[in-house]
Amino acid sequence: MDKRPNRVSVLILTMNEEVNIRACLEGVKWADEIFVLDSGSTDNTLAICREYTSNLYSRRFDNWSSQLNWALSNLPFRNEWVFNVDADEIVSDTLAAEIVNAAETSPDSVTAWWLRRRFIFLGKWLRYSALYKSWILRMFRHKRLRFQRLVNPVPVYEGGDAYFVNDLIHDDRKGFSALVARHNSYSSYEAVESLRRLYPEYLTDAERASTLKDDSAIKKKKLLFERLPLFARPPARFTYMYFVNLGFLDGLEGFIYSFFKLCYEFFICVKIYELRCERTPGLAGALPQTERNANAVGGRELQDRKA
Repeated sequence: MDKRPNRVSVLILTMNEEVNIRACLEGVKWADEIFVLDSGSTDNTLAICREYTSNLYSRRFDNWSSQLNWALSNLPFRNEWVFNVDADEIVSDTLAAEIVNAAETSPDSVTAWWLRRRFIFLGKWLRYSALYKSWILRMFRHKRLRFQRLVNPVPVYEGGDAYFVNDLIHDDRKGFSALVARHNSYSSYEAVESLRRLYPEYLTDAERASTLKDDSAIKKKKLLFERLPLFARPPARFTYMYFVNLGFLDGLEGFIYSFFKLCYEFFICVKIYELRCERTPGLAGALPQTERNANAVGGRELQDRKA
């Protein structure tokens, strides 16, 4: 879609995304302005971004909600509507036209626009196992909304919702090894979030301050899922994705992805157990200091600057 006057600001969070970022930027170059908030990339990410925008900022990463909230509070958006896109996501021309129209015509009562995302895995769109039917927030009035939760942020806002017809494309070109590494990181944050709801007495003050404050924003299915016996959660997740959600219809790729999510849930459960042992006198010895620091996520003031 060619650039034309519109009322949309785009926000992209980056960290070593040289493989993905050009396709992402090509998909949003129609926007009135593009902001990139980087977390210390050491590859060519920022060099590529400079070809599309001069609005480049840097902030050391602590967690997803904190990063997004800092951007919404500090970046000089000139538009009310912000479209937040991940560096490995692509906006089609049809979705772009819908976004521009929504920013122009949405009634004041609408705060948030949701869409569905086509998840590409090993070159195939996973229509079932990747929960395609789930709605994801991507555009919102940035002064009315903030995020909670360390990972997979949950929006908190007042106002109504609306829904795009066209899909966003998720196509991470970094490969499976990068996906595994990223989910290992995610699992540390998810462990702390689960710990807050199940065993809040084990949280540090910093963790308690940085996690979700209001469970009403969490889907009831997830809250019930977390009440399962800890190590029953991984097979339950596989069963839901592969059988209940018809992931087997995605073929071999659907099985691989569903089994990968079983492993991811297992990582989360082990880290929950590890944190409980570490913080309960007599259950287990303390972890080495380096691991203890790695497991304590959130709560640290960070240096912010324009890149």
